[in-house]
Amino acid sequence: TYMDITLSDIDVRGSSMVGGVAGQFIADGDVNIRFEDIAVSGNIWGGNSFIGGIFGMISGEEQDFLINNGSFNGYISTEANVSMGLGGLAGFILGSEVVIVKSYANVVINEIESINSPKYFGGLIGFAGGGSISIEDCDIDGAMTISSSGFLSGVGGVIGYIDSEGASIIGTSSSAEINLKSNGNIAEAGGIAGTLRSALVQLHDNSSSGNIIAELEERATTVRSIGGG
Repeated sequence: TYMDITLSDIDVRGSSMVGGVAGQFIADGDVNIRFEDIAVSGNIWGGNSFIGGIFGMISGEEQDFLINNGSFNGYISTEANVSMGLGGLAGFILGSEVVIVKSYANVVINEIESINSPKYFGGLIGFAGGGSISIEDCDIDGAMTISSSGFLSGVGGVIGYIDSEGASIIGTSSSAEINLKSNGNIAEAGGIAGTLRSALVQLHDNSSSGNIIAELEERATTVRSIGGG
């Protein structure tokens, strides 16, 4: 168990796998990992992929992960070659069972202008995958502004992309403002989740009050799958 960690007014800079507490956390063996009462505030600057306010990447295919009462309050910025995985708490999480409860992010993801085809941006989590993903009683505030010269996808007020056997988002709210611009396609953006890819999905008692603005530039083709939830 990792608990009672407070980091204030931090300024963290790196390339890939950048986080306020840890850039990369990898667990081995059949264990349960708990992160409780972790509060981070400040600025995070990343270069390419897997960037988060607390963790850049958490990974362990056989492990269970719990984040209870985690919070980030601050700014996240990247370079122009960002590709995937950026979130207020974590950019990427992979585990047998992932549970995030009573957590909060007030994050401003600064205007990102990617030369790639960026994906997986979330107010709380960029990408989460594995056996089961559960997000309960969380709150997200702030704003995301993302521009791309290519395909832009998987952007959500709470989570950008879920790929799991089971997924649930319950009692969670987002007021994050999402602004998207692309010279290609914009796909799969939502006030709660960008993309949910799961055999079993539960969504209830959630709310989304932020605006989603999708703007296609001159050479762009389509906007699809844009919604408030």
